[in-house]
Amino acid sequence: MRAKAPNLRGHVLALMVLLVVQFLLGMWVNLFVVLPGPAAALAPAGAWARLGWASAAGPWALQAHIVLGLVLGAMGIGHLVRVWRGTPRVGLGWSLAGLVGVAAASVAGALFLSTAAAAWSMAMAAGFAVALVAYGMAMAMPGHPAVGGAS
Repeated sequence: MRAKAPNLRGHVLALMVLLVVQFLLGMWVNLFVVLPGPAAALAPAGAWARLGWASAAGPWALQAHIVLGLVLGAMGIGHLVRVWRGTPRVGLGWSLAGLVGVAAASVAGALFLSTAAAAWSMAMAAGFAVALVAYGMAMAMPGHPAVGGAS
């Protein structure tokens, strides 16, 4: 027997607010932080190696951006699990779309670190937009746990 859908309104609102904070932090990094280019000796080559470097030795704003991305990923997984376990599963697709948006932005960010290609920066912004819209749609669906549970 499935548990009654929990009220996830606060959780979805927190996700949405943190997504906006993440976007603004990313803009701060984009505009005010100079990152070593892909061929720079200051950082290793490769997406995952550079992600490790950025996490450990990168500028504070970039480190905060990475940590907040990990928090958003964990929150997105938690949200999806809570919607899946509840009954009814209203908005499961939107919850999954939100998590996919966060994951896509994360992968694009790691690839941006290794290539500095504008297309990966655009992909990060697109992932953010998908996640924000998806969680917003979840908030608007009657019967979704973020609206206060099933009617």
